[in-house]
Amino acid sequence: MALIYGLLILSQIDWGIPRPGRVFVYQMDEWHTLQAVRGVYKLGSNNIPGAAAGPMLFYLMSGLGLVPWVATGIVHIKEITSAYIALGEQQKIFWILRSFNMIWGVGALIFFDRILRDFFGLGQRTRLWAALLWLWSPIWVTLSGYFKYDIAVAFWLTANLYFALAYIQKKSLKFLWLAAIVSGLGIATKISALPSLGLVLWAWFAQREGRSWKNLGQALLIVGVLFATLGAPDVIFRGRNWGDQPKDVFVDRPDDWDNLQIAGTYWQFLLTREFPEIFGYGLYGLALLGIWFLLRKPEKNSFTVTLGLLGAYTSLTFLGIWGGSNRASVLLPYGAVLAGTALGALNWRRSIAVVLITWQMGQSITWLGFKWRPDLRQTSQILTLKPVGVENIPIYQMLPDQVLLQVYRRSAQFPVISVSASKLPDTVLVTDDQIEPLLWRKTAKTELLQRLSHENFRKTQGFSVDMGVVNPIIFKIANLIPMPLSIGVYER
Repeated sequence: MALIYGLLILSQIDWGIPRPGRVFVYQMDEWHTLQAVRGVYKLGSNNIPGAAAGPMLFYLMSGLGLVPWVATGIVHIKEITSAYIALGEQQKIFWILRSFNMIWGVGALIFFDRILRDFFGLGQRTRLWAALLWLWSPIWVTLSGYFKYDIAVAFWLTANLYFALAYIQKKSLKFLWLAAIVSGLGIATKISALPSLGLVLWAWFAQREGRSWKNLGQALLIVGVLFATLGAPDVIFRGRNWGDQPKDVFVDRPDDWDNLQIAGTYWQFLLTREFPEIFGYGLYGLALLGIWFLLRKPEKNSFTVTLGLLGAYTSLTFLGIWGGSNRASVLLPYGAVLAGTALGALNWRRSIAVVLITWQMGQSITWLGFKWRPDLRQTSQILTLKPVGVENIPIYQMLPDQVLLQVYRRSAQFPVISVSASKLPDTVLVTDDQIEPLLWRKTAKTELLQRLSHENFRKTQGFSVDMGVVNPIIFKIANLIPMPLSIGVYER
């Protein structure tokens, strides 16, 4: 399993990272994450402009992982003085940091296997099938190729689930402390691991023998101390802040459901369309079946897993319309366990497992195919010396590589324009000009396209991606592989 996982990571490790001829990483979260690593070591905080905000532990550990490579002279990190300098060195750094996902991912799969063995009594073959379902989940496969915290969070959540179940079943206080430790480390990695604290509380409540408020207080103290010292020392001890992040998440949620052109509510879209696509029809269907088995025959271990799933799902509701995408990865450990229990219940129909796993592998390979073939940013050759207007901040607009290089090296004129500009240049470059009007009723991009039409612009060049069997709307909303689906050149 580790070998398969490692090969899947290596197969996409070079996708969209800085290199000579390419300024920025295609997955922009990685750019912010790298700035966070630099911020922690230079300024003692990742909560600075341009860096990924939030807890510090992941960036601290990633930085420590770079030390041997810097010490041996393989990586010369001091040569990187700006985002578009020393691109070869940045390429090596991203190779190394992306490779770290293998450690987190294999660790998560080991805990997952132990959960199915120790608490659900599943045999080796069934556990292998369940692990393959997890391994070949499209969301897991695609996120494993990035230098991001999602795989690390999945590890902490899976470890927390194991120790919570162990405390309930084995009644040893050490497992409550271990559940609290990995919960604190998970929350110190990313706030999305907060549901793990709920399982610490539930494990204490469910274990009636020797239960005391003192034990609960000690467990909560462990979580708090680890979060404070490893996750938020800059916030607590140095007066740094996370800006408006809590307000953005809990108060000013970007729900905007009515603007999205889909049938029904966004949450219906997630449950019936996006989740089956990003988790894989096999894993998703079996997870629902596992919940059904639980409702038919309630059992404490399955209830604990379902409680973790509900906690993770509830946490996504605070994110409103952004409750899918990579953020949905917090559901994977619990859903995979439920899927494994369903496989165990269907062990007399092994052909079902084979079909579902094969189907899911096909889904994941289809998604990976977008990384394995040339990106539209590489293949769209837009060669012009005259001023070309580009929308919004170029770094976020998925512009062609050669355009971004010219923008940031100032070797050509690319004024940033918007729909409210008093005058548009004679040539305007628009990314996702085909998919945006299908997704949203009204955005800055759709208004710009309308203005271009009113001012008699015509599309002189167009580039688009062959989506094959993948639904472009689901692909775009999920944003697991951030790439332009179309690029249009409009001229007056």
